[in-house]
Amino acid sequence: MQAQTMTGEISLEMAQALDLKRAIWRKRIQGLSVSEIADSIGIEEKHVSKMLDEEWARRQAQLDDIVAREKMMDLERIDEIMRAYFQVAKVEGVRVEKIVKGELVEGWDPDVPVKAAAIFLKIIELKSRMLGYEPDPRKTAKPIDQGWLSKRAQEVKALLN
Repeated sequence: MQAQTMTGEISLEMAQALDLKRAIWRKRIQGLSVSEIADSIGIEEKHVSKMLDEEWARRQAQLDDIVAREKMMDLERIDEIMRAYFQVAKVEGVRVEKIVKGELVEGWDPDVPVKAAAIFLKIIELKSRMLGYEPDPRKTAKPIDQGWLSKRAQEVKALLN
């Protein structure tokens, strides 16, 4: 067989060999044994096995490329979502409009950033699993800032009064 040319074209012999490997693969998928395939095309079983191995490796490489591309796209989507939730999580509250007893009432909702932060943390967990690591909460957890919680509680009480 001739080698691949500099332009990436393949020779007729290489194309025929690739077609033969694919035909052998199809026969194996259809349930024929290696010996039945060898008998049907007139080559030794060891050559059929070798071609099956080569075709499997080619297909596995294609699958690896597809999985890597999809994973990269998913990670970039996750980064976009993380940015949006992180921006909301950093504010102290969100101005909201609610209908109370049939009247439009404007107010302040300190729960929205807290919910955004919770979603953000869940997204971090998902991303960590996708990348193959999980943060150890015992090493990364910080003590809760009681002053911050107290301030939020006072704001909520003020809104309710």
